[in-house]
Amino acid sequence: MKRMQWMWLLLTILACTQTVVAEDAPEAEKKGPQTIYHQMEAPMIINLVSPKHPRYVQLGMTFLVDSEDTVAAIDLHMPVIRNNVDEIISQMSVKAMQEAGVRKLIRSQVLAEVNRILKERAGIDNAVQDIYFDKFVVQ
Repeated sequence: MKRMQWMWLLLTILACTQTVVAEDAPEAEKKGPQTIYHQMEAPMIINLVSPKHPRYVQLGMTFLVDSEDTVAAIDLHMPVIRNNVDEIISQMSVKAMQEAGVRKLIRSQVLAEVNRILKERAGIDNAVQDIYFDKFVVQ
């Protein structure tokens, strides 16, 4: 009989322990870093350097960030971000856009520039972990 009481006590303790852990789990998830993909609302259309006739790049971006504060800062400073991205890309020629690895180069330059803008204007260091081009069309 005593053995049954001990088993019942042990099962009760285990059941209570599992309930507490299950209740604490959502709070732990909220405290950790988030993964947020924030897409630019409208793609950019940027003129390229072209000697013969007008050429363009259509560029859409998605930002990888870890907080809603960073999303809000990106939205607030989007005019500056768009302007500076335009300045980076509009200096490139059509020939340069066709070279291997140019997307990686542009991506790293844009990432550095966006992080510089957000640090300068919003006080957030390394706000954007990565940038993905969801549109990259040269016409």
